[in-house]
Amino acid sequence: MKYNIKPMNFEADAEGNIDSIALRDRIIEKRGYVIEFSLGTLEDNVLFNSKNQKELQAKIVHEQAKAENILHFNEFLSDLTEEQRHACWMYMEASQMADVAAIKLDQINTQIELDNEEITEIKSQIPALADNVDPTDDEIGKDSE
Repeated sequence: MKYNIKPMNFEADAEGNIDSIALRDRIIEKRGYVIEFSLGTLEDNVLFNSKNQKELQAKIVHEQAKAENILHFNEFLSDLTEEQRHACWMYMEASQMADVAAIKLDQINTQIELDNEEITEIKSQIPALADNVDPTDDEIGKDSE
């Protein structure tokens, strides 16, 4: 990938003051790929979402039937108070959320590593970002090609 700092268009207000942006907040252009789409891809997306819609409607019916079946074969559940059922549900939810959070933490740690690698690469290609430089410097971000 090729990185460049996007050139700024400076506009002065009535008094001639120019708003400057800190160098670290300047827009960086990442070149090397283009996102393209067509009407066909949008239509395919509608079909995909329509399929998901039908699947979710069926899942609702399935889960309702499953709940009735669980209650039928585990009659003790009907003997539990609402508070006890709620406590069981909270326990299961907390256990599952801890598992999901651990997976998400691993993903975030991986992303931080990737971002730090990209920051290092950007700073190696645009040395001005590694130094304290005047953010209004017009030479920053110009292609050296």
